Amino acid sequence: MEMKHLRELLSIIDDSATIAEQHNLNLERSRRFRAGLEDISNAYRELYDQKSRDAKQLTITSFFKRSNLTETDDEP
Repeated sequence: MEMKHLRELLSIIDDSATIAEQHNLNLERSRRFRAGLEDISNAYRELYDQKSRDAKQLTITSFFKRSNLTETDDEP
C-alpha cells in the first residue's frame, strides 16, 4: 500500500474517533470506540511507520567513506 493511501486511511480512522468523542455524550463508549479503532488499525500504523523510516532521505555525507590518510601520508 502506498504512503498516500496509508496516510489517508489513518486520518479517516482518527477523524472517526474524534467525531465520536465530540458528539457522543457517553464518554466511556467513545473512549472504547477510539481504543477499538486504534487496536484494529495497528497493523496499518506499523506499516506506515516502517515505510516512513525506510523513506528518510540520506544526507550527502553518508555516501562518502572516511579516509584514514593524513596530510603527511600523501607526500612521498
